[in-house]
Amino acid sequence: MKDYTGVRWMPEHNKWQSMIRHKGVSYNCGMHVEQKAAVIARDTCILNNGLKVVLQILKPLNKK
Repeated sequence: MKDYTGVRWMPEHNKWQSMIRHKGVSYNCGMHVEQKAAVIARDTCILNNGLKVVLQILKPLNKK
């Protein structure tokens, strides 16, 4: 499996956890059954909060 920043396997829950830390603030993006869902949740959090962090799967919308 590919490694993604901010996503890790939690064996005690049998799920993937996603989170992001940006400028001293932690954002919990939840626990997910699939790794890809955890990465998408993290990317969505980045977009929703306007964070200046590189996305891993999603692509930002070009604003005119």
